[in-house]
Parts: sequence; C-alpha cells; structure tokens
Amino acid sequence: IGRSNEWPHSHLKPSLISDLKLSLILGCSLIGLKLPLIDAINSVSPDKPCATWWTSPKTAEAIARHQAQEACVHAWDAHLAIGKDLELPQAVALDGISEWINVHNEWTQAKDFTIVFAPTDSTESITWNRGGNSVTLSATASDLTLFLNGRRDLNQLKATGDVAVISGFLAELPAHNS
Repeated sequence: IGRSNEWPHSHLKPSLISDLKLSLILGCSLIGLKLPLIDAINSVSPDKPCATWWTSPKTAEAIARHQAQEACVHAWDAHLAIGKDLELPQAVALDGISEWINVHNEWTQAKDFTIVFAPTDSTESITWNRGGNSVTLSATASDLTLFLNGRRDLNQLKATGDVAVISGFLAELPAHNS
C-alpha cells in the first residue's frame, strides 16, 4: 500500500487543501492509515496542474482526492484480509461516490443511463445522469463506494428501476469483470 503513494509524496508539495480533503485524511487515519500521502496532500497548492490518467480535473487537489480514496479502499482490503469487514467512514464514502464518477465519467463508454446512488445512511443522493433509463442503487455510502470499486456485488445493494442499466454499466468495468 505504501509504495503506491510514493509518487504523490515526491511530486506534491503544498499547504492545506480544504475541509473535504482534511476529512478524507482524518477518515483514512480513523481506519489506521498512516502514509507519506498525508504530508504530500498538505504540501501543495490545490490548483497546481498535474498529469492524470483521467480527463479532468488535472490538478494536485484532484490527485490528492483520488489518492485518498484509493488509500481508504486499499486499507479496507487490508482489514478484510485479516477478517475485518469495516465500514468506510461516512464522509469518505460519500465523497468516494462523487469522486469515482468524476474520474470515470469520460472513461465509461456506456451512454444513455442514469444511476442514482441513494445512501441509506444519508439524506444526500448522488445522480450520474447520462440520459436514458434509470436505476437507483441503495445501500450505505460505504457499500456504494465499495461496489463502485469492485468490492461489493450488485446483489448486496438494493436496485430499483431498470436493472438492465446497471448490468450494461457493470459489463464495462474491469473491477467487476475479473
């Protein structure tokens, strides 16, 4: 886990990013994650241009957000490996849904779908609207984020609406096809 975070640590050098990023850092700390990533996030200007594999935004803040999400999911993996199926902290998980959509929006080839993510532990719903038929996925924010990252199966969520929408969407995702 630590090795994958050496690149951001060596390339990001700014000050505090935002309350959201701070909550991600604290969320990662709550599940026992302590990496050079935390120092890196606090050491760079959030709007500094950076290379990314996704289309937009290409900033230090976007990399910090993405790395924080990946670190939390991989910390969850490590806990699961020793038999502990933990919930991701709610603030981290809620942001994880939006962050995942943001990073994968251009990458996903499927068009004409609307997926509503309805966390059962929040009043906030997150909609990925690309037109067409819609499906609503309900579960805890943690389970929805873990689902998007290939750690939960669709049958662990409640799906209402046009379930064929989600089946077509999942067929594209490497995490759900391995």
